[in-house]
Amino acid sequence: MMKKLVRFLDNRSFLLILMISFFIYSLIFFSAYRVIFLAFVNEGNIQYLQEHIMFIIVTSTLTSSIFVIIINKLIQTRKMNKHKKILFVLIILMTTILFNQGLFAFSMTILDHGSDFLVNFLNQINDYFLFNFLMLFSLLFFFRQTLMFFKKFLSKAEMLQSMKDSPNTKEKIFFHLFKLDKEYIFEPEQIDYIYSHKKNKIACINNDSFFIKETIESLENKLRLFNFIRINRSVIVNRAYIKEIKKEYLVKLKNNETFKVSSSKAYHFDKN
Repeated sequence: MMKKLVRFLDNRSFLLILMISFFIYSLIFFSAYRVIFLAFVNEGNIQYLQEHIMFIIVTSTLTSSIFVIIINKLIQTRKMNKHKKILFVLIILMTTILFNQGLFAFSMTILDHGSDFLVNFLNQINDYFLFNFLMLFSLLFFFRQTLMFFKKFLSKAEMLQSMKDSPNTKEKIFFHLFKLDKEYIFEPEQIDYIYSHKKNKIACINNDSFFIKETIESLENKLRLFNFIRINRSVIVNRAYIKEIKKEYLVKLKNNETFKVSSSKAYHFDKN
């Protein structure tokens, strides 16, 4: 459920949908209702208010529909970054609101309510214009913070769930090995065994030897999940490459190399 919600919030068209559904209708209805009401009060013709509620709804729906068409067409045909799109939407939004309120003022003037109504109407628009902008930016900020919260929550939840579902999942590891100034890359399963000799770490693969620039301790930690075992201070062996375990804990490999298991590592073979 949370993942679906985040995908919906993060959808590119959601900001447009949000602004159309909330800003356009709520701001136009609130502003138009308030502005017209005060204009009628100042003119002394409050009885005309109810007669024009339907006109407000019709003009608001019409201008909002025009707004939707313009936004969809222009954003799809022009290459804009996120900030330009938001600025463009804000400009079109405010233009739509002014057009809608101006249309109503013009119609009232034509209907013989006189120029006094038009003056009162424009004065009220001036009072509420800044308020509309403040509401717009406040809700945009709220939307941005909410989206960031859901993304962080989801990423943390997915990480915990992934750890819970696959606690023994092997990390994808590659080893960089060197021979004659050339670098080779191998997966852990390709290595037969690794041993230390005169401060050098040597990885043996198919009877060939490569230098590896890591400590035995680091290699032991990385190879623990890949069926490798450290049999003494200087040797790490792929279990699949062990040919025979002799008495006194002598490990014979498939290439007939033999290594002695240290007493501290003997318990690995006691269990097996």
